[in-house]
Amino acid sequence: MLVSRRIARAFGWTLMVLEMVMQGASAFREGDVVPTARHVRWADLEAPWEDLLARHCARFKQDSRVAVPLPKTEELQKRKEENIGLSQKLLRGRMDAEAAAAEHGGGEKGAWRAAFAFESGGVATSWTLVDVEKQELLIKIQHRDGNLIGAEMRAVQAAEGVLDREYLLVQYQWIEEKGTDGTRGLLWMSASALLMITVMLVHLGRSALLEEKPPRQRVSTKSE
Repeated sequence: MLVSRRIARAFGWTLMVLEMVMQGASAFREGDVVPTARHVRWADLEAPWEDLLARHCARFKQDSRVAVPLPKTEELQKRKEENIGLSQKLLRGRMDAEAAAAEHGGGEKGAWRAAFAFESGGVATSWTLVDVEKQELLIKIQHRDGNLIGAEMRAVQAAEGVLDREYLLVQYQWIEEKGTDGTRGLLWMSASALLMITVMLVHLGRSALLEEKPPRQRVSTKSE
């Protein structure tokens, strides 16, 4: 019974150590797709967070440039009308007029606001105003030891001049922050786990042998 308890305890410790090793192994490697989501607004219309397709996502440690599709403003308007009460629909004429003025007049009202999140929201940017016909978004993603630690975004002038207003041009740029060597750390954790398992097994084996060894018979010194 005692040996069984010790085995169970050792097994629990082994699982804990292996879990730590697996957590270290779950860090991103170069070229891995980093889950990316985008959130956009246009005038007073807002689209919910949307996960991007793999071809539009950032890839770990690989600078890239992608064209992210934007939702149709008509669809956003329809969705907004479906979410508000009947009485609020009376404002539709004024809203359409403001949207048309913003679209043709340009400036801040005609621009999109965008925010991006990575790794299921673990790292996110702040809202940034961008004129999709003249500007693109530059996102600098900081990483250390295979993990994302921050992201900054700003609008920059597009090199191509006039862009397609149906897409949001995005540059992903990776910046490595100095830290510990993740590969050496993972190897050290793996070696430590194997060493701990070996020591536990040796200890349990010796304990089992001692418990199974029959007790020594006491020899009587008295004469029969």
